[in-house]
Amino acid sequence: MRSSSSLSRFLAQLSVCVVVVCALASSAGADQRELAQARPAVDAVLLLDASGSMLKTDTQMLRYDGAKLFLQFLGKDDRLAIVSFADKAKVVSDLKEFSKEPREGVVQTIQSIKPEGQYSDLLEGIRAAGKILEASPRNDADRIIVLLSDGKMEPNPQSGAASARTLELVNIVLPDLKAKEIKVHSLAFSDQADKMLLSEISAVTDGLSFYTSTSDDVHKSFANLFLAVKRPQVLQMRSKSFTLDEDVDEATFYITRDEGSKLTLVSPKNEEMTAEKKPDWVTWFAGKNFDVITMREPDIGEWQVQGGVSTEGFATVLTDVRLVTDWPVVVRVGEKSVVQARLYDGSKPISLPQMSGVIQYAFQVVPTDRVAAPVAKDFLNDEGRDGDRVAGDGIFSRFCTISEPGEYKLSIVARGPTFERSQQVPFRVRPPLLTLEMIPGGGQASHEHHDAAAHDEATKSDHGEAKPDSTKAIQGDQDLVFRVDLSKEALGLRSLEVSVEALSRDRRKTVIPLKRSSGDEGAFYEGTAEELSQIGIYSITATLKGVSKKGQEIETETTPARFELMSVKKKSAAPPTPAQKDEAHEPKRSEGLPMLPIALISGSSILAMIVGVILTKRSKSSTASSNQYNPPKQMLDAISSLEQKIASSDIKVGDVELETDRDAEPNGSSAEASSPGQELQEEEKKEPTETPPSGEV
Repeated sequence: MRSSSSLSRFLAQLSVCVVVVCALASSAGADQRELAQARPAVDAVLLLDASGSMLKTDTQMLRYDGAKLFLQFLGKDDRLAIVSFADKAKVVSDLKEFSKEPREGVVQTIQSIKPEGQYSDLLEGIRAAGKILEASPRNDADRIIVLLSDGKMEPNPQSGAASARTLELVNIVLPDLKAKEIKVHSLAFSDQADKMLLSEISAVTDGLSFYTSTSDDVHKSFANLFLAVKRPQVLQMRSKSFTLDEDVDEATFYITRDEGSKLTLVSPKNEEMTAEKKPDWVTWFAGKNFDVITMREPDIGEWQVQGGVSTEGFATVLTDVRLVTDWPVVVRVGEKSVVQARLYDGSKPISLPQMSGVIQYAFQVVPTDRVAAPVAKDFLNDEGRDGDRVAGDGIFSRFCTISEPGEYKLSIVARGPTFERSQQVPFRVRPPLLTLEMIPGGGQASHEHHDAAAHDEATKSDHGEAKPDSTKAIQGDQDLVFRVDLSKEALGLRSLEVSVEALSRDRRKTVIPLKRSSGDEGAFYEGTAEELSQIGIYSITATLKGVSKKGQEIETETTPARFELMSVKKKSAAPPTPAQKDEAHEPKRSEGLPMLPIALISGSSILAMIVGVILTKRSKSSTASSNQYNPPKQMLDAISSLEQKIASSDIKVGDVELETDRDAEPNGSSAEASSPGQELQEEEKKEPTETPPSGEV
């Protein structure tokens, strides 16, 4: 047990006072925002599947070991109820303060629940558990249902078909629980379980769903559930040891080991402890392949762990100096979420700008449903950048985006010169609410899905405007189809609005008209690139807006996708109107005759008049013996040329409006139409330059 030296206690208290004073002094002008902290208490309903199918899907009865492990993580402020179900639900134990019930008695109650009956009705069990939590809510407690089941919906036929019961559960009962902030966490024990249904049950209520490929690792799921629900201060085991500082008032060690092996814990004073041999101030629970050890006022220093232990153990600690983190247990693929953390001294936030270079905050995200390296890791900052809102306010932050759906664990650590605090948050990454797909006209899909997310920094201009990302543009013509697929959750939103917008290189925005359709996988929206009239590269973004059943406004958009329009179709003439059709049957009127035919007609008339006048004069004055007149050769050639032009011209006669035709003649001169009277007057002024030779008639 920890030493109670008065000198050491005085020094510890003095150091705490100095830290608090410095914190208050340095943060006087800072923005003292507080992070959303986990509620101190939990109201839990342990819901156990007691149907006969569990004999096949949990042959080792590990749900009982898991349930007993869950009890180890409950504290004095928590409440617990136990419900079992087969074809009907049965309340085994009402909601009671856990600390007032003997732990051994609760364990015996759980073990008394035996599989029976051939039916399994999840709807009955979840509905009964929800009613218990609704009956006596507490403002300072989170409300959860821990479902231990194989997920088989096999109701009594008299209650209804399995499909109908499932639809009622997913579409009515679970959304109602979510609206009342009741989460359903589900745990399965083998691959024979209906993991899809269990996952959907948890997803609807923003809960977590755990399962293992082998039943031997089920305890890890319960440990992760504890971390997600209680969010305790955590120390990770390093080199088979934990180091406790002087601020730790209580510690709980969770240590995994090889099956059949025994564990030994060695204190900083070199005192050995086992499950069979331990002090009175130590509580020890030994499972099949894990141990949970709790001790009050543990000795300060390094605790060694001996035996066949793994590296997955951790210690949870109770201390006045604690780390508070903010990260959701459910995020979307591609969403830019913010990791936040800060230190608290009791209930007061600590802000030490001058120590920002001494205390380091870091995080990493590791998949838990597959073996893989961390998908994200970085340091948090308090400099007002990369997701941090206010510089120097004591809240350290960083953007984090996950690109694949699945199960993950976020680990955050704050490390100072003399202490270390850590938290682990299991969470799920769900598929996006909408995806954008570009399908060539009459062809196959492009196979490129652009997930719902806030834009990445690389896809924004200096002014925060969206710009095409660096991926290769998909090429196509105006027949290309933009298809927007919605998730089941998105289709359940009220006031749903879906749009697709194209942004050209010159910043022109075009909204693509969409049409809603239905298919085997649900509803989707489609539109074509016909509205795009300019060849070039566009940035395409799909946007969704709606209202959840809780009245929360939801808006999200896909990452901009690049589309290159390669060709534009020529628009066909619009179909004739009825008035135009009637007009087509009327005799056509020329809107204006060409001036060349008019000039030819006028010219021939004038020449004919001139010839008549000349012949009349000649006939009066001629005294020659011949009675015939031969015109000059130039006049005959001119008349012949005019006749040829008139014969080759297509002249339409009608009501015409004469217009001046200033088109150039082949010789380069311009022709002007004049009245026949004017030309006649001009010709009369001219006298013939030649006289007929004498002797010609």
